Amino acid sequence: MQRIGRTKLNGKMKSKIAVYIVCIISVTLLIYNQVLISKVKKERINNITLKFKVIDLETDYYLLYNENLRLEEENQLLGSYVAYSDTLY
Repeated sequence: MQRIGRTKLNGKMKSKIAVYIVCIISVTLLIYNQVLISKVKKERINNITLKFKVIDLETDYYLLYNENLRLEEENQLLGSYVAYSDTLY
């Protein structure tokens, strides 16, 4: 009879141990989930920052490209004027 009591106690202890293990795993996964959420938020912020940098660079490129076209046209006009003025003398 005493042996049956021990097996019941061992059965209760086993179920408690299983519950403890499940609780520890759950808390560990919860903490890891929060760490991953934090990393995702940081990466999203970094992604938005990079998008704004790309937009700024595209704007700068557009402005420099237009300035380059204007200077090339001005250079052609000045070259034509110099060639024309050489024919006058």
